[in-house]
Amino acid sequence: MKPKIHIPSFGISRVGCGAIEWTRTCMIYSESSSFNRNEVFRKLQELLLRSIFSGSPLPGAQQPTRFPDLAFLERQPYIAVLDDQLALPFPVEDMPKPVKVLSYDDILREAGSGVSIAFVSFHPPKWENECVALNMEVRLASDMRNGETLGLGGIQVQFHKVSGKWVVAEEASYFAT
Repeated sequence: MKPKIHIPSFGISRVGCGAIEWTRTCMIYSESSSFNRNEVFRKLQELLLRSIFSGSPLPGAQQPTRFPDLAFLERQPYIAVLDDQLALPFPVEDMPKPVKVLSYDDILREAGSGVSIAFVSFHPPKWENECVALNMEVRLASDMRNGETLGLGGIQVQFHKVSGKWVVAEEASYFAT
């Protein structure tokens, strides 16, 4: 059972991003809305990475974002981010650590030099009604794996918009890959 969240400013009770009970009018973003989804995805991907590397809570969350496999990324001189499913242009300035956006071939090429490369990989974002679900995982590329990568762990976060700002709909969940 998903936790129930009450947002007093709108009088909305929700269970995850599913059932919604409305007590006041709230704007719903649908498939036909005129905003740029790529920009929304880019912003949410950036929020998630910044939160993980700074150890701060995501907007609307009660707890700091902890990521079990963060050590694999922190031991590298930069954050390697796979360009597949990444909303571009991805901001690389002012991140807690330098960010390097790489293709899958580039990651394998770097790993082929005898160094294991941990990298961030986003899954395709899922948009349902006014909620966006992001899945991000950390994978490891090594020259010993013959072009295959090893999944380490991941995080799933659901966002919704309140008062013009994207906030988490419920606390993040973690998974092993």
